[in-house]
Amino acid sequence: MTTLRFGWCGVGQMGEAMTANMLSAGLSLTVWNRSPEKCEPIRALGATVSATPKDVFEQSDVIFVMLSTPQVAVDWWNENRQFVSGKMVVDCATLGLEAIVKINDLVVNAGGKFLEAPVAGHSGMAKARTIEFLCSGNHEVFETVSVAMEAMSKKSHYFGQEIGTASKMKLVVNATLGNMMAACAEGVALSEKVGLNPEQYLEVIGSHVALSNGLFKLFGPKMLNDDHVPLFMTKHMEKDMGLAVDMSTAAGQSLPLCTAAHGLYKSAVDDGQAEFHMSAVHRTIKKMKPQ
Repeated sequence: MTTLRFGWCGVGQMGEAMTANMLSAGLSLTVWNRSPEKCEPIRALGATVSATPKDVFEQSDVIFVMLSTPQVAVDWWNENRQFVSGKMVVDCATLGLEAIVKINDLVVNAGGKFLEAPVAGHSGMAKARTIEFLCSGNHEVFETVSVAMEAMSKKSHYFGQEIGTASKMKLVVNATLGNMMAACAEGVALSEKVGLNPEQYLEVIGSHVALSNGLFKLFGPKMLNDDHVPLFMTKHMEKDMGLAVDMSTAAGQSLPLCTAAHGLYKSAVDDGQAEFHMSAVHRTIKKMKPQ
C-alpha cells in the first residue's frame, strides 16, 4: 500500500465518483470544494474534508484538481499557486490549450510539478472505473500517480512531456463524441417526424456492421424515453465543442461538422437543457424547423 497522501480540489459529478474509487482502493484522501456540502458523500466514505485549498496542499503530496471552466480554473490557480511548492499536481479538467499552458506555468514557476490528465468518460463511467486518463507533462508525476489512476480508470495514456498534447487529444475525442450524439439525435428526430418507428431505426443501426456503437445503443433508447439524467451535461459538451472549434481555427483547420454541432449544443443550452445529459440535444432538434 502506498504511503502517498492524495488531495482533491473540485468535487463535481466526476470528482465524487473518482474520489469514491480512490477511497475504495484504500488511498489517503483530503478534499475541498467551493460548495462544501458536495464533499459530504466523500466524507462518509472516509475522506478528510478541508475548509480551504491551502489545507489540502499542506496535507497532501499529490493534488488532483478538477474545476469547471477555463476561467474558473485559471483564477483559482492564481489564488492558490503559492501553496504548490514541492507538490505534484494533476489537472483532470478539460480546459483547452491556452488555460492549461497558463496553469502549467503557474504551477512550475511556483515550484510544483505538473501533469495534465483530462478524463475521457462521463460520471457513470467514472463510477464503473471505465474512464481513461489522457496525460502529458511531467513523467515523474505520471509514474507516481499511477496507483491512483489505476484505482479510478481502466487505462492511462501518456503522450509525452509537452503541455497541451493531452488537451488536444481530449478536444478531438470530445468533438467526435459530440458529433456522434448530435447525429443520433437527428436520426431519431427524423425517423419520428416522417412516421417511422424510431425503435426500428435504432434496431437497424444497432445491427449494422458500420453503424453499430455503444453510444447509439445506450442513448438512442434514452432519447425515445426522454430520459436525460445527467452523466455529462449539455453545458459541458457545449463548452468542449467550443474549445475544439477554437483550437481548429488557431491551427488553420476547418471543422464544419463540429462547428454545426457546437451550434446545436449552444441552442440546447439556450433551450433549457444545460444541466441535462448531452443527449437532451434531441429535445431541441425536435423543435427545429427547416431554414
